[in-house]
Amino acid sequence: MGQIRDFWLPELRSLGVKWVKVYNHDGAYDFVEALLAEGFCPILRIFRPHPNPGRLSIKDLVDVDTYVRIGVRYFEFNNEPDRDAEWKGGWVPANGIDIVVEDAIADMDAILTRGGMPGIPSVSCGSKWDLIGKIIEKGHRDLLEGPVWQAIHNYSRNRPLDYPYDLGNQEGAAYTQRFYRTLLEEQPNFDPWHGRSLSEINQMRRDFANPGATIQDDTACWLAYEFFNARNRRHLGRSIPILSTENGYRVGENTDPRYPATTPDLHMAQTLEACRVMMGVSQRFNPA
Repeated sequence: MGQIRDFWLPELRSLGVKWVKVYNHDGAYDFVEALLAEGFCPILRIFRPHPNPGRLSIKDLVDVDTYVRIGVRYFEFNNEPDRDAEWKGGWVPANGIDIVVEDAIADMDAILTRGGMPGIPSVSCGSKWDLIGKIIEKGHRDLLEGPVWQAIHNYSRNRPLDYPYDLGNQEGAAYTQRFYRTLLEEQPNFDPWHGRSLSEINQMRRDFANPGATIQDDTACWLAYEFFNARNRRHLGRSIPILSTENGYRVGENTDPRYPATTPDLHMAQTLEACRVMMGVSQRFNPA
């Protein structure tokens, strides 16, 4: 804990960080106490290797009680339940969303009863699973009137922060020779263009442009929070808090071949701009 107190907490503060996600692993209690003492807001993930199907155990609920007593309020209890890897047995059954929502209703109620604020589980990046719609369908709209929030995983992949509204996706705008060469000259340990020439990349951008595309068409991007907020407003007539508990750029990622793989320099620039967006000081994009 010494290094955390002496180096990491001051470093986080200097970066303007206010929220820290923590797993309830061994040693988490002391870490969370230190965060709270320094004015950070922890989000506690109740970790279970394969949480679906299943509900919080007695031990998990004891953890909730313990952390509520020291001041933790935000709790995350499930993770991407639309993915096979999050299920015992390794596959999502056909009625998976119904099972997940029934378990979530019970877990959210248990956390609320203990004074915590449960997060509606995040689905995987790009998923259209509608957990809030299912909660309402099952007659538990009242649960959403309490102090609940929604977790999302808005990974940017290798797409720009304004995707799907960027000119590359909307119009197939061409990259310049200068930009193409700049990434090559960065010399990461991979080819950011995967062997494609500038003309090949630009042809691909023209061929696969999506004029008029909106966030309703593709949510696998940074702006996924706009999609979830719009859907929540349709369901509830209002917004609920949305917290991104996983996201960010990954060096080497090349999900969308119309864009370069994320180089270290691109990672730095895009991450800095994402932070500016979250702090409301970006000169290029609207605040999150």
